[in-house]
Amino acid sequence: MSFQYIPTQLRSPTIPNWNPQKGFWRGIGTDAGLLAFNTNNSNLGYYVITQNLWTYRLKIDNLVYSPVFNDVNGFIYWQYGSSCYYYSRNYGWILHNRFPGYEPRENYNSETKQYEGDAFYAGYPPSVRDGTYSYLQPRGTNRNGGGANKMLYFDFPHWQSVNRMQFGKYEPRGGVSGDKYFGLPCWRDNQSNYYVRSLEKKNGDFSYGGIRRENGKWILGDLNSPSGWWEGEEPKKEKPVTFQFCKVEDSKITGSSRTLLFYDYVQGDETAPAYLGEVAIWR
Repeated sequence: MSFQYIPTQLRSPTIPNWNPQKGFWRGIGTDAGLLAFNTNNSNLGYYVITQNLWTYRLKIDNLVYSPVFNDVNGFIYWQYGSSCYYYSRNYGWILHNRFPGYEPRENYNSETKQYEGDAFYAGYPPSVRDGTYSYLQPRGTNRNGGGANKMLYFDFPHWQSVNRMQFGKYEPRGGVSGDKYFGLPCWRDNQSNYYVRSLEKKNGDFSYGGIRRENGKWILGDLNSPSGWWEGEEPKKEKPVTFQFCKVEDSKITGSSRTLLFYDYVQGDETAPAYLGEVAIWR
């Protein structure tokens, strides 16, 4: 998969149980729209790939609440339609259909034996782990008649590193499908030479270190060089590929073939421009 590292001074209000990173990898080409970063959380295998999702979502009554990175009492908040889950100074984390930051009222009328004020729920966010949830307790007028709790689910569609390392295979979690791989594929030959695939195609083909497609052939070295060259086929992860040694006619030099086997996913050394900016959040 093709990703480009973007160093940034990304800032965010506090996210419960979450440590935003200062840099991330963005997908390019066919991987555009994907993000890869280190969550610094062992429950998520540390390294993840997401579909343009910077942190987790929340799910209440099967409705998905998306994170909003505006500051409300020092924290971000989550929103679905007009309903928001945010941090209240008086009641902690609450679910309310008023604007985020609104402080709800809750009063008990001893004469009517009923709660008066706003209808809302209160409770802490779930821990950061697939399948976890917490409870939201009824507050305000929701307490009348023995209102029931709501369940607040952690929701984070992502691919998670299998080996808890940045490069390699990532398995689906939280509703996404299919495996993904982070890093550029790399091959090693029987003489311990390494061949890293290029980040993008040029003239319709990838290159692999010194291996490239030229005049309809896959070549290693310089075609028709007096010192010889190798010809084979495009490297494949599924099977070994052999490059046969070739030489010009009547040459007396000798050489051996090279057999390439897929080695691992690694970080390449190509660079490309990245455009950074600074945006102020107006409220």
